[in-house]
Amino acid sequence: MQFAGAKLLVVEDDSVSSALIRESLKAYGYENLYLAEDLASAHQLLAVNRFDLVLLDVGLPDGTGGDLLVSIRKRFSAVALPVIMISGDVSSTHIVNFLELGANDYISKPLDIPVLLARVKNVLTIRQLDKDIGNANERYSLAARGAKDGLWDWSIQTGEIFLSSRWMQIIGADGGECTKDISYFIERIHEDDVLNFNRDLRNHLNGVNDYFQHECRMQHTDGSFRWTLVRGTAIRHTNGKAYRMAGSISDITARKVLDPLTSTLNRSAFLDKLDMLIKSRTSKLIKHFAVVVISVDRYQLVSDSYGHHFGDRVMLEVTNRLSALVSPKDTIARIETDQLAFTLEDAGSEEEIVAWARREILRPIVIPLPPEDRSLHLTFSAAVINDTDIYRYSHDILRDANIALHDAMKKIDDDISAFRSSLQISLKDRIEMLEDLHDAIEQDSFYFCYQPKVDFEGNLCGAEALIRWKHPVKGEVSPVEFIPIAEETGLIVPLGHNMFKKFCKVVKQVEDKQRGILMSYNLSGRQFLDPSLLDVLMGCIKEAGVSADSIELEITESTLMNDIESAVQVLKELTKHGFKVSIDDFGTGYSSLAYLKKLPIHTLKIDKSFVDDLLNDADDIAIISAITNMANALGLTTVAEGVEVEQQAEKLHELEIDMFQGYCFYKPLEESAFLALLK
Repeated sequence: MQFAGAKLLVVEDDSVSSALIRESLKAYGYENLYLAEDLASAHQLLAVNRFDLVLLDVGLPDGTGGDLLVSIRKRFSAVALPVIMISGDVSSTHIVNFLELGANDYISKPLDIPVLLARVKNVLTIRQLDKDIGNANERYSLAARGAKDGLWDWSIQTGEIFLSSRWMQIIGADGGECTKDISYFIERIHEDDVLNFNRDLRNHLNGVNDYFQHECRMQHTDGSFRWTLVRGTAIRHTNGKAYRMAGSISDITARKVLDPLTSTLNRSAFLDKLDMLIKSRTSKLIKHFAVVVISVDRYQLVSDSYGHHFGDRVMLEVTNRLSALVSPKDTIARIETDQLAFTLEDAGSEEEIVAWARREILRPIVIPLPPEDRSLHLTFSAAVINDTDIYRYSHDILRDANIALHDAMKKIDDDISAFRSSLQISLKDRIEMLEDLHDAIEQDSFYFCYQPKVDFEGNLCGAEALIRWKHPVKGEVSPVEFIPIAEETGLIVPLGHNMFKKFCKVVKQVEDKQRGILMSYNLSGRQFLDPSLLDVLMGCIKEAGVSADSIELEITESTLMNDIESAVQVLKELTKHGFKVSIDDFGTGYSSLAYLKKLPIHTLKIDKSFVDDLLNDADDIAIISAITNMANALGLTTVAEGVEVEQQAEKLHELEIDMFQGYCFYKPLEESAFLALLK
């Protein structure tokens, strides 16, 4: 009998059932039997013997069979020591409960001896098969342990291919060697590599090349791609036709995907990682992921000044510091000579990521570095792509990250930029936009809307002119899209000249209808620095017949801080000729009493970002309170922009804000609608 030597433990307190089981098993050839009547004796026998199977009664005098089953499973797997439960309770709930605890099978009372013997044999057979497989795998493992390459053997006639266990390991598959259809091999090749792979394979099979060798990416079971070197040679009939081909596969990922300096992923491998994340998100294996790109400012200057070896040391030091800050589950890559990128899986909101990156990634590593005994203070710029759900291709993510990175580099008061669709204007789109701007300026296609400014009682105090452009094809184009291009190319100067003429004509109508209304006009940075600015402004007001003291020029805080000394001189000239001056977006830059005292200004316009969460954020209240205190000390008027609800207006009034602007009072109005408000 096959399992005559098997050692079986029978745990049964009923003497009749115990005897029936014992005699039946002996009659069937099982001689190595041990009996226990309770849990205590069963535990003793299990402690000193190595059994092949346990037959376990559920009801025992000093406990339950379930207790013993749990104890057995803590020490042995279901394969190492199978357990068959015996019970008179045949309810499905009872049976399922024990199977879930780790029982291999379940036999009901009264005992059906043929069923009992068949199930014992089946369980022992399964155990033996598993043991045989383990022994075979162990022998093969010992023989093939030193082999670095995976092996494959393809029967061209049948289409079947043998794959060794090492081949399967390279792609992350379990189960050891196997035989698959050749499609299993081909379908794992990266879609960008499969065409060249098939071409080289076909050339070898047709006798063009004596030896087949090809580098390609093969998909790992985790979704990533491993670089492999596939080699092989065909066996042919006497007529030269190939009927079999065998060869090897080597994992060359480290050589192909790692940056040699930092040992992080290179750009190509990072793109593959992003593709994998996109697929994982689409398949809902992950909820979301974000990408952060960091650039070392002035890297080229540092490298040119101190040598490329020194530049390499800087990048290595920065990478090491970044690796210590980024979670091990996230991926870091060197995507450009001076740029590092990393992923954040299931990250928080965009605001949380930006705040975290600024706090944990940028600030801690903006410190002196001493490679080669040189002290160097490094600064960084960063870009965040959080809305990755819209992307299908990894290249597009890095394209937009680059756009956001350049935006961060242009900022004076910040070192990080989150990508916005408004930044995504391709080179072609920029050229088209530029040509459209030329045409629009020539055709005088721009116009103003006016957003009133009021006191707390709602009385009209002034209005801000907001430029608008209705494109003949695209419709309304946001100033966020065309103003940066106009500013960058210098078109803002002629555009600003034309628009100020229009503005002055409206100011004239306002003066005629209601004196004392201060009309605000936004000056861009390029306009402010234009040497002909004062001549242009004075020429326009003279032509329109308006007074300069009816006009307030709004200039952003960052524009003034580019060159504070030059700004002071320009502002003095403007105020000397009667213009009022307002600092726009105040509080977002270098807000201090020291520099405000230098500036000949009249108004501080508090940035919308402080108003948005005013009702929930004590910090915003404190900032606005500090601004009003500075303004009061200097005799300046304060204006809060972006006031959306009455509660904000009431709180701002408590904080002694003088004027209000926002949808709570008025949205931007067309010229005729605004003029209709005047008395």
